[in-house]
Amino acid sequence: MKNKPIRGCCTLCTIGFDSELSEGGRNQLLEVRPAGRGIEAELEAVIFSPLKRAEQTALTLFGDEDGEGDFKASAGKFWLPVRALKEVRMKEWAQSSACCSKSILQQRVLSFIRFVRVLPFSTLALVGHSRFFRMMLAMLECDMFLRNANIWRTSLVEGGDAGLHVATKELVARPSGQPCDEPPPKAPPK
Repeated sequence: MKNKPIRGCCTLCTIGFDSELSEGGRNQLLEVRPAGRGIEAELEAVIFSPLKRAEQTALTLFGDEDGEGDFKASAGKFWLPVRALKEVRMKEWAQSSACCSKSILQQRVLSFIRFVRVLPFSTLALVGHSRFFRMMLAMLECDMFLRNANIWRTSLVEGGDAGLHVATKELVARPSGQPCDEPPPKAPPK
């Protein structure tokens, strides 16, 4: 579809970059919430992008019920919004589009990997946005396809060019009707 980038830009202008979860997104998360709650006890920390939809995702998957139909940070866990996990920033998008380079995003991802290496936690959840996570997984030498509302368990070990790499990965949960980890079908040629 030729109009897809234009439609996305118009949506961004009318809804805003820091938008709430859509109803469909919330429904997907509620479907996989039991799996998120199943691993929540193992977590020492939940680290998430400060954008509303990422915080809502983290709370829906790993938070406690607040008694009013929503979710709150679970007690006894370290909950931290981290700006580095935000979606691709305007300067990164501009660099990628105008210069065919991703060096600014790569540097941000590498800095975040270094941050994760020094954290005092052995088990944590990361909640963020797809482009950042795709770049991070590539730097961690992991071939993994991410979809909305998927919960993956990975083990990181020392090594690799980024200082860490993914040793194991397991898809813990995904919404029904969604393929495991295969890329979406390619659009038919025009």
